[in-house]
Amino acid sequence: MGRPVTLGPYTYTPGREHCSSPTNGTLTRCGLPVTLQVTEPVLQRFLGVMTELETNLARRWIVPQSTLNHTQAK
Repeated sequence: MGRPVTLGPYTYTPGREHCSSPTNGTLTRCGLPVTLQVTEPVLQRFLGVMTELETNLARRWIVPQSTLNHTQAK
């Protein structure tokens, strides 16, 4: 099972990988279920891309900050 992904007030929890259920994941907002109006693969892809963007942004943010701190220490 994948890990839950939070985007604003929404949390998507993927279902089990080998589950025969037509609904493989759940979307909640502030703890209440939200009816999925898009197919799960599209939502999973979107959340995956958003997670990747967040990771890349964090990596880019850390490099300039550490370079700035190193320069100021000299």
